[in-house]
Amino acid sequence: MKTQVLKKGLPLLAVVIAITGALAFDSKNAIEEAAWEFGYINTTTPCSMPVLCSTEIGPECTNSAGQIVYGLDNAAGTSCTKPLFRF
Repeated sequence: MKTQVLKKGLPLLAVVIAITGALAFDSKNAIEEAAWEFGYINTTTPCSMPVLCSTEIGPECTNSAGQIVYGLDNAAGTSCTKPLFRF
């Protein structure tokens, strides 16, 4: 009797563990999909005062004073026109 339970139950247990493991380690995590990026305010000093923003479309990213911030367009850090969004 014990052998019959193991023969039927063990493969079922293996399938349940496999499905649970596949769902637990899903590579598409909602938090990882939204990338964050520093945004900057265009003042007299271009691209200054960094603010943490998101690249996922939503409301515009602003600083604590309500000014809209933008992402860097070039490596030199002299142009900030890339639209960024709030988390």
